[in-house]
Amino acid sequence: VPRGMEFPQLTEITAEEKNNAVWEIVKSPVTDRSQSDEYNLNQMKDICQQFGKGNYFNTLGVLQYRLGRFEEAIVSLNKSIELSPAETGKMEPSASDLGFLALCQFRLGNIEKARELRAGFQKAAAAPDVVLIKDTQQLIQEVQATLEPESHFPELASITDFNLEASFENLARHRWQFWPDER
Repeated sequence: VPRGMEFPQLTEITAEEKNNAVWEIVKSPVTDRSQSDEYNLNQMKDICQQFGKGNYFNTLGVLQYRLGRFEEAIVSLNKSIELSPAETGKMEPSASDLGFLALCQFRLGNIEKARELRAGFQKAAAAPDVVLIKDTQQLIQEVQATLEPESHFPELASITDFNLEASFENLARHRWQFWPDER
């Protein structure tokens, strides 16, 4: 939408369709963000303002996280947690909200808060009523890879012990995992 123009009025059906389309884009990490993300961000903000559903705030928060807007993502994800019980009937926050909140806190350097949220995420993801769909499995892997890198690369665990020399040696030995072209 060109600057100065407003988005077309959304119906609840088109808002749900747009939310689902944006979720498909942001649910898994990618390294290259497109310019359409700004358009999606503005449209999701409008959808959240107009319809105010927890699910929409979750998608907005995940998009903000993917764009590196961690403080904004925290606000949106907390709004999702606030609204969701009335919509879902569940009093506990969703695994998605907690997982992305943990990732945001980690990216902001709030390691203890990230660990606390990770524990809540793990509990929510393991709840008996949670169906482990592909999205949840991807988020579990992302949280583990980000907050628990030693679980995937035990030989790199020394990074958390501040043993940088050994860590760099391990990284050099396993660089093909990070930079496949050097194989």
